[in-house]
Amino acid sequence: MLLQPPRRAAPQCDEPPIIVRHPHYPEHQSTLLRFPRLDAVSRRDEVDCEYTYGVHHGTVLSACQIITGNASTAYLSRDHRGKMPVRLSYDGILTYGQYFLHVPQGESSATDTHSLSLPLSGIDDLHPFAVICDFEDWQFPHDGIPEAWASFESAPVVAASPTYNCALSGGLSTEPAYLVPHNQSSWFHQNRMGDYIANRGEDFGPGNASNICRLHKDLLKDFNCRAFALVPKMSRHGYRLVAHYLSTSDDLLYPANVFHNQEAYQLERYTVEYLYARFAYTIFGLIRTFTEQKRRVAVIEPGRNEFRLCTWVTKVYWMSPGQVAARRTQLANQPLKKRNLSESGINTERQHGPKPFRPLLTEHGQSRPLLDPGRPILTQNRALHERLLHHSHRRARSLTFDDLPPEVRLQIWEATWPRPRLIGAEAVELDNQSTDDIEDFARLQILGSMESWLKAGETRQMLKHDRYPVALSVCAESRRHTMKHFTLIHHHEHIEWSFYLNPALDILWASDDLWNLEEEDITNLSRAYGRQLTCIKKLVLDAESWRDVATLEILRYLGGIEVIQLRLDDDASPTVVTELLQDLGLQFRNDNRYCSRFQLIDQSYRIRGEFETGKYI
Repeated sequence: MLLQPPRRAAPQCDEPPIIVRHPHYPEHQSTLLRFPRLDAVSRRDEVDCEYTYGVHHGTVLSACQIITGNASTAYLSRDHRGKMPVRLSYDGILTYGQYFLHVPQGESSATDTHSLSLPLSGIDDLHPFAVICDFEDWQFPHDGIPEAWASFESAPVVAASPTYNCALSGGLSTEPAYLVPHNQSSWFHQNRMGDYIANRGEDFGPGNASNICRLHKDLLKDFNCRAFALVPKMSRHGYRLVAHYLSTSDDLLYPANVFHNQEAYQLERYTVEYLYARFAYTIFGLIRTFTEQKRRVAVIEPGRNEFRLCTWVTKVYWMSPGQVAARRTQLANQPLKKRNLSESGINTERQHGPKPFRPLLTEHGQSRPLLDPGRPILTQNRALHERLLHHSHRRARSLTFDDLPPEVRLQIWEATWPRPRLIGAEAVELDNQSTDDIEDFARLQILGSMESWLKAGETRQMLKHDRYPVALSVCAESRRHTMKHFTLIHHHEHIEWSFYLNPALDILWASDDLWNLEEEDITNLSRAYGRQLTCIKKLVLDAESWRDVATLEILRYLGGIEVIQLRLDDDASPTVVTELLQDLGLQFRNDNRYCSRFQLIDQSYRIRGEFETGKYI
C-alpha cells in the first residue's frame, strides 16, 4: 500500500511578513501594518530585490494612504529618514522585509488637542505624524480614489442569470456579503455613501443591493473577519478585480493561498466606492496592534467647516491604549443612525431578492426528505445499514443531510470528484502587449478523462469545473475531505493556468508535446511550478516508447514519479505482455531512477502486468 507524505502548507504562507513601520517611533514600537507574502514573483514582475514571494506595491501603498487620512503623496522607503524611497510602479512587488511610511509635510489641516480643524485630507506636519486607527474615524475620499480602483471598472461584465454566483468560486450556494458592513450604518450616512446607490429601492443604507456582492458562506465568514478584500491588479487585459488576502491565520475556513489573486466573477457591476470602503475597513483590522502604546491618533468629531456649517472634522490627540479601547467601545455601542431591515428582524427577501436555493417541496408544501427512508444507501455494510435504518424510523422530522453518518457524507463528496484525468504539458507563446514582444511560457493542463482517452484517444481543453472540484465550494466538510486528496498546482506566472491535482488518480501523459519540450521549455515549466512538479505520481506513455524513457528530459524535474504506465495496443496478447515484462526486467531490475514500478494497462484501464524496479539493487 502506497502512503502519501504529510501535506504541507503553501510555502508562501510560511514566509516572514512584510512590515510597514512608523519612522517617528522607536523601532520596537513602530510596527504599523503587516502583510503576508502571498504574491508569487514571476520574471515579468518589477521587484526591488530577488525574492520568491512579496506583496503587491499598489495594495500596500493604498492601505498606507488610507490610515494617514487619504494622503495621496504618502510613499514607502527602505530607511526611516525617507532617503531610499521605493521606486516601483503601482503594480510592482515589494520583497524587502520592512519599509518605512513617509508623508510629506503640510498636507493636512488637522491640529492637536481641542483645536478646531477642517476635514482631514492627509497627515499633519507634526512629529510623530498622526494615524487613523479605526474605520469610524476615516473619511471617504470622494474625489481621491486611486486611479487603479477607478480604471478597473472598464473590465467586461460576465452575463449570467440569475446573478447569485459566488464572486470567487463561481458556486451557486451563496449569501449576501455587505461591502460596507451593516454595523457601519452611521459611517455610511456620515460619509454620504448613499450618493453611489444606483437603484435605491427601499433601502438607502448598507442594505441596498449596490453594496452587496455574493460569497459562499465559508468565504463569507472569512470576509467578515477581514481576512481578505477585493482589490484591482493588473492583468493582460487591464486592471481586474481579485481577492487579496491580508491574513494567513490557521482559523480561516479557506487557506489563504486557495483564493489569493483569484479574479472575481463580475456577474454584475460592482460599485467601486463600496469596494474601496471595504478595503479600508479590512485594513483597519490590521492596525489594531499599533495602539498598544501611546500614540498620536486622528479621530472624527462634530464641528464646523470654514463656512461655519455643521460637519464632521478631524482632530488629533495623544491617546493611551486604554483611551483608544474606551473610544472603540463607545463607537460600538452608539445607536445606529438608521437600522437595516435585517437588523430589526424583518424579512429581507424583497430587499436582497430570492435566495438561490430552496428545499424541494412535496405537493402538499412540506419539505421533501433528502433520502427515501425505505431505501438504504449501502446495504453491503451491515453496521452502516442498521444505522441508516435507525435514522429512517425517526419520523419526528424529515431526514437532512447532516443526519447521515459521516462515512456516507464523505462518500457523497467523493462521488462528485473528477474521475482519473489526463494531464498534458505544452510550451506556449504569448504576446506582451506592453512591449510587443513574444514571451515563452510552459504549462500543465488537464486534457480530459483517462477513460475517454483510452477508448478513443480524445482530449479536450481544460474546463473550469475540471480544474476545481465542486466539493471545494460546497461546505467546510466537503472542502476538508477534498483537500486531503487534492493539491493545488499553482502556476506562478498565470494564475488562470492553475488547477487541483489528485496525485493518486491523475496521470501525466507523455504526448508528443512532452517528448518535444526543449531545455528552455522545461526550465520555464520548472520556474512556473517549482517543487509542485513532485506532486505528480503517475506517468503514462505508449508501450512502444518504453525504451526511450531515459531520453524524457522532464523526468529530471518530476522527482515524485512512482508508477510509469505503458498503454498496450488493442490486440496485445498474453504472450506480448509476458515478453514486455521480461524486457522491463532486464532493463530496470537494477534501476529505479525513473519510478518504483511499471504497469501495463489496456484500453479499459485494466492492469495486465506489473513489474517492480530495482529489486536487485
